[in-house]
Amino acid sequence: MKTFHFIAFLVSFFYIQCDKLMSQTPNWIWAKSIGGSGNELGNFIAIDKAGDGSVYVVGPYQNTVDFDPGDGVSSLVSAGYYDFFILKLDKDGNFIWVKGIGGNLGSDVARSIVIDPSGNGDLFITGDFIGTVDFDPGMGISNLSSAGSNDNFVLKLDKDGNFLWVRAIRGTSNAGSNFITIDPAGSGDLYICGLFAGTVDFDPGAGVVQQISNGSFDLFILKLNRTGDFVWVKTAGGSNFDVAYQIAMDTINGGHVYITGRFRLAVDFDPGPGTHVITALGVDDIFILKLDQNGQFIWAKDLGGPGFGEGNALVIDQQVDGGLYLAGRIGGGSVDLDPGTGVHNVTAVGTTDMVICKFDKDGNFKWAKQMGGAGSETNANSISKHGAYLYISGFFANTIYFDNNNALQLKSAGSSDVFILKLEDSGNFNWVKEMGGSEYDIGLSMALDAEGKIHITGDYFSRSIICGNDELVNKDSTFNTVDVFIAKLDNIITSLDQDQYKHKISVYPNPFTDQLQIQFSEIPLDILQVDILNIYKEVVYLKKNFTESLELNLETNLLVPGIYFVRIQSKHFQEVIKIVKL
Repeated sequence: MKTFHFIAFLVSFFYIQCDKLMSQTPNWIWAKSIGGSGNELGNFIAIDKAGDGSVYVVGPYQNTVDFDPGDGVSSLVSAGYYDFFILKLDKDGNFIWVKGIGGNLGSDVARSIVIDPSGNGDLFITGDFIGTVDFDPGMGISNLSSAGSNDNFVLKLDKDGNFLWVRAIRGTSNAGSNFITIDPAGSGDLYICGLFAGTVDFDPGAGVVQQISNGSFDLFILKLNRTGDFVWVKTAGGSNFDVAYQIAMDTINGGHVYITGRFRLAVDFDPGPGTHVITALGVDDIFILKLDQNGQFIWAKDLGGPGFGEGNALVIDQQVDGGLYLAGRIGGGSVDLDPGTGVHNVTAVGTTDMVICKFDKDGNFKWAKQMGGAGSETNANSISKHGAYLYISGFFANTIYFDNNNALQLKSAGSSDVFILKLEDSGNFNWVKEMGGSEYDIGLSMALDAEGKIHITGDYFSRSIICGNDELVNKDSTFNTVDVFIAKLDNIITSLDQDQYKHKISVYPNPFTDQLQIQFSEIPLDILQVDILNIYKEVVYLKKNFTESLELNLETNLLVPGIYFVRIQSKHFQEVIKIVKL
């Protein structure tokens, strides 16, 4: 009977604490919506971290749309079925400018944008187009015509939206880009990934560098220099459908290039003269491909099983070890997320579940987290790292669980809701935030500014969604189309997110009961105070006036069980460590 009561206490305690933890979520700083009588999508968002913190969003739009989310009016009218927009807001969400580009034949879509990190604020946008399109959004004309049904473009504008140049990747069938990034080391080289079919000339200049797909679609990785000239292209594909979704580059281990996506059947992932054939174990497997800056093959990894897998996003730990974090989804059966000799099988509980994985720079498995729920659909499509934390965004339907005990859960208000998830870099849960109305709302892209504040965009079908003090109302009076949302989220733990790599401080035992000890690697001479905060950032314990010692003992018997943060403050640093009392 005692055992039963103890277990019941633990279960009830866990649910209570999780409920508190879930309620401790950041506040929305602002939220904006863009819409008209047609469909508009916020495909990608980027922040000018090296500049003034301006926010850029790109995506397609239809018909007449007012892109000023404030009291002003700045309307664009699409020429074709879909044109694409580049929208600039300031860091407070105020309108600065918008540019529209498109032809009168079919759909022209911007899929990704990156900002030059050197500080000049130049913009690089990629996507696909059909027919003849004038890519100069100003008074000039810079027409490009597609050769296939859809061709790829790379467009450069300055920070004021003025045209600089455009390049086209043309083929006999289809060439589509999903993502563009720029070398963070300062060369300004551009890397683009996507998929193509048929014969494509990947040299946008006078030269010819043709690649022919093996299957219906193959994946490509293209490198251009900062002026848009061809450097190299690498392709991989089998007899079916293979696609690359995102690229990440490391800055601490030689500038290597990592690519993820999905593939079917057998694919040779070595784009050079060698061979490295991997055969998918399921309908679609996740791949991670590593190349050097010259496009030479280093390794490729397969995450697969009888089920379905898709790698959507990557981020590199640029501060510590160059570790690789992947966000994606699985479904339809088990998937082994350990690409090595070990086994880490997971099976989707819902239609699709979200997976977050960590690997070292050599592709060795470190850990994986799975999140989903029965009858649910979950997808993660963005991942970022700031300090010692990971941020993941996407969308979910029905009920999603964020741990293996089914205690941390969210239920969508409508057909699908948007989520932003924060994890420790060890994979442990920190908080999750949702937004959504009564219908179908999805998060498509997320970016963090230099302060760690979170920006997210996507689209919403609901009549309205509420983000803090802002209510976003669908601009279509018939409520039959989707509008763009752009929102900025604070990070209420920001004041506690200290750099835990500088000061060697140990807190033990953790979890603890009545006593907590803090151990220093060297005697601290300037400790001002040590306090303990609850999850609402309220100080519940305070100690001052220390003698010089390698250890501090804290009497914590009056604290109720729960999650806390111990904060050590000195004249020169502040250290915060998460603790749990049983």
